[in-house]
Amino acid sequence: MLFNSYVFLIAFLPLCLVGYFALSRWRMAGIVWLVICSLFFYAYWKESYLPLLLVSVCFNYGIGLALQRDYKKPYSLDLIAGIGVAVNLLALFYYKYLYHIFACLNAHHFPIHLHERTIALPLGISFFTFTQIGYLLDCRSGIAKGKNFFEYALFVTFFPHLISGPILHHREMLPQFSDAKNFKYDTQSFSVGITLFTFGLAKKLIIADPISPYVNEMLHNSAQCSMTQAWLLALAYALQLYFDFSGYSDMAIGLAKMFGFKFPANFNSPLQATSIIDFWQRWHMTLTRYLNLYLFNPMALAITRHRVARNLPVGKASTATLGGFMHMLVVPTMITILLAGAWHGAGFQYLFYGLIHGVYLVVNHAWRVFGPKHQTIVSWRPAVKVAYKFFAWALTFVCVIVSFLMFRAEGYHQAIALYKTMFGITHGPGFTPHIDNQELPLIYITMAVALAIALGCANTQQILSRFEPVIGKVHPRKWAILSWSPSPGWAVACAGLFVLTLMHMGGVSEFLYFQF
Repeated sequence: MLFNSYVFLIAFLPLCLVGYFALSRWRMAGIVWLVICSLFFYAYWKESYLPLLLVSVCFNYGIGLALQRDYKKPYSLDLIAGIGVAVNLLALFYYKYLYHIFACLNAHHFPIHLHERTIALPLGISFFTFTQIGYLLDCRSGIAKGKNFFEYALFVTFFPHLISGPILHHREMLPQFSDAKNFKYDTQSFSVGITLFTFGLAKKLIIADPISPYVNEMLHNSAQCSMTQAWLLALAYALQLYFDFSGYSDMAIGLAKMFGFKFPANFNSPLQATSIIDFWQRWHMTLTRYLNLYLFNPMALAITRHRVARNLPVGKASTATLGGFMHMLVVPTMITILLAGAWHGAGFQYLFYGLIHGVYLVVNHAWRVFGPKHQTIVSWRPAVKVAYKFFAWALTFVCVIVSFLMFRAEGYHQAIALYKTMFGITHGPGFTPHIDNQELPLIYITMAVALAIALGCANTQQILSRFEPVIGKVHPRKWAILSWSPSPGWAVACAGLFVLTLMHMGGVSEFLYFQF
């Protein structure tokens, strides 16, 4: 079931809300109701994978309880945590990567009998697996404390985030599920939630989906693309991906808010970033946070301890040397971002996507360490500082949209061929897209509007910042006209936008992060 489907908007969501607010006067009844609704939401796509989700929830809940016991021998906790993490990773490997490995072996003349794909990818397996691995690691560290099964089940299965995130953290959600105040209907929270949901739905249906046919057509004929068309393709896909995925995140955050809960923000105007480090702090923010918590930081800490044990320098002084920079920044950065690329999919292009961003981040870190210091930049003349900031943004923007082609391509060979065309190494003849002559100008207009919104407008969290739409502080834009309030004017505007989105629901289109 998708958020942009009639069955969700007309049947599932209203029934779920009515049942929840009827039962939520009893906190546990409301939680159980949401768990049941979330399981139905998951099973609606393919009921045969519901047992997998249930087994995953029960298994990890049991491992979590075992890790919260007071063991006298620490290695017992390490063993239990190791078993729990290993089982989760094996399940993810089986469903997400095994078929692709077999297919790759077949392609390189290592015969494995495969007539068709027999290992289907369960919905949202990456998200609910990573969420639970993080929970187990925090149980091992003594951070996670939670023994109520239904609260834990809701934390994992709550339908707004189940398919494509945001990736939740137990410290943010379990306290909310334990607080009876969150189970009382609140008009303001509901209004904020439905506004956020409407904004997200509009991003998906009015901006992302109309660009999709152009992207598909250009990719299908990528060998014929001219240099200009290749760059337009890169821009079109970057805008489609951003508005599709940020639209989903807005809808997820809005749905949670309707029920009285707050999710963390997942996007903060990432196309306005002025460096790749800044970009990853704004794009898929919950994934970046997860990778820092459970991959980068532990590796960096282990490297620091290794250097201390050998009387090697640590800290800023060590990273200012080539050896220290390679050891303390390059190694954990490259490992983390390569695994982030592999998390997105099993094809080689996802590893290359991670490799590209790993190189970007290493260069960015090198500039920060070995380039001009902040005090020097501050002392520059205003015109020079403006030019520097614009160049930093433009370089980051170009690097980002170039990398996204590797993410979208049917294989790394297609992406590399497009890169050659983009940078003038090869020259495609150009072609006329097989799109209606009246539709093509509308697509270009949509792209122009999308670019203007992404680069110049406040994002949805900033528009609603006065009413705490997400966990954490949101810094609002200065323009008061873009500050939402529960007023008749905003109600009419949001209702009109919602009607406009319904007019664009000609067919149900999957989200680009669907089935990750």
